[in-house]
Amino acid sequence: MQAEEYQKRLKELLIKSEEHETVIMAARRKYKDDEVNRQKEAQIALEEAERLRREAAKIEAAEREKARALAEEEEREANRLRLVAEEEAEGLINRLKIIEE
Repeated sequence: MQAEEYQKRLKELLIKSEEHETVIMAARRKYKDDEVNRQKEAQIALEEAERLRREAAKIEAAEREKARALAEEEEREANRLRLVAEEEAEGLINRLKIIEE
């Protein structure tokens, strides 16, 4: 009778052990899947960050080019106005000379 109880208890323990092993294996699979998903998400985030860095660099380059072009245009306009002023001054000097004569 006691041997039957031991065998019955042994079977129960083996069943619980198998159930526990099944739960452990499922938890390991879930952990592994979660880790794979985390790594994929991290890779996607890194790729997105790199894409944003490249985009920001392009925008900054375009802004620098725009500022350079604007500075060149302002310099050309300043030179044009200087030439106009010099021509007007020369014209006024000539008129003054004519008046003085």
